[in-house]
Amino acid sequence: MAKQSKRKTTRRKPKPRAKKLKLPSSVTLGAHVIPIKLQKDLMDSEAFGVFDPNKLEILIDASISENLMIETTMHEVVEAINFLVETELPHQTIQLMGLMLHQAMESMFNISKVCKS
Repeated sequence: MAKQSKRKTTRRKPKPRAKKLKLPSSVTLGAHVIPIKLQKDLMDSEAFGVFDPNKLEILIDASISENLMIETTMHEVVEAINFLVETELPHQTIQLMGLMLHQAMESMFNISKVCKS
């Protein structure tokens, strides 16, 4: 009778769960501490994010991708700056500034990883 060889089985380690994105809870602009909050179903109003000048808060749709959350947060920060210093920037300029700030933060600080630590 032939001797059976014992096969080694390798146990697979479970993949570590990806850390969830954590946006900052607020941003300080001048003397104002502006809360940043995630909100469900914000896109029903056709916006990924909103800066509310009456409540001085930023709302970000909780269902969008993490990358878009960061970009949208940068956009809403520019909206808040525009309101606070009364610059009356056209929305196209605000859109461009939000996009470029996101790219700059990502290239300098790898912001998407920072928001997960």
